[in-house]
Amino acid sequence: MISLTRLDKWEDRLSQYISSVRDTPFVWGTHDCCIFAADAIQAMTGIDLMPEERGCYDSSTSAMLLLKRQGFASAEQKLDSLLEVIPIGRAHRGDIALAYDNAGVVAGDFAWMIDDDGLVRIPRAEWSRAWKVGR
Repeated sequence: MISLTRLDKWEDRLSQYISSVRDTPFVWGTHDCCIFAADAIQAMTGIDLMPEERGCYDSSTSAMLLLKRQGFASAEQKLDSLLEVIPIGRAHRGDIALAYDNAGVVAGDFAWMIDDDGLVRIPRAEWSRAWKVGR
């Protein structure tokens, strides 16, 4: 697990990042759910959790092959290795949530996640897992 600390003004940094990608569609290896979550974490903490993966896959198949080479069966397993798993009810703004095998960024009672047209709001009731991002 990686120790992360949120930077001063992390809320402003996260808001700016979310605003900058609000209308950016899902693209494997460029702006997919894992890169979206990693970029949000980087905005809040200054730490990039995906430096080796960027630009190394361009489809769901190549993403899964990359995960398998790293020893993971899923993105969820990789997130489990990097971040502290927390109960969904304890997830707060800036934490990471999972719904329908897509990682997103918690923004209260919903999480921002990516679809073909940009960001969408997924309610907490639909999440299957959550991770704590820093202190």
